Amino acid sequence: MKEVHEGRLDPRQATAMASLAGAMVKVIKAGEEEASTDLAPQFIVSNLKQWYAELRSLRQLTPRLEVPPEEVDKMEANLDAFEEHYGRNIKRPKEVL
Repeated sequence: MKEVHEGRLDPRQATAMASLAGAMVKVIKAGEEEASTDLAPQFIVSNLKQWYAELRSLRQLTPRLEVPPEEVDKMEANLDAFEEHYGRNIKRPKEVL
């Protein structure tokens, strides 16, 4: 804070650093709660490289959005109306998000 106040550190950089530090604290706290220990999981796993690889792969997953059943019927009706208007030789999506 002193460096920002004195003008030696850009406030945007300080904000980014504070945000990253907050995220690190949350990760460590979550690890403590999950493992019931004072150490975060990244410090107690046997294969740290594999743990980080799994974490990176999870970040790339797209969450599946659930659609209420009544909305599915409405969507199907809209798609049927679209096909009637524009024809049936179009490619319809196979999955509704």
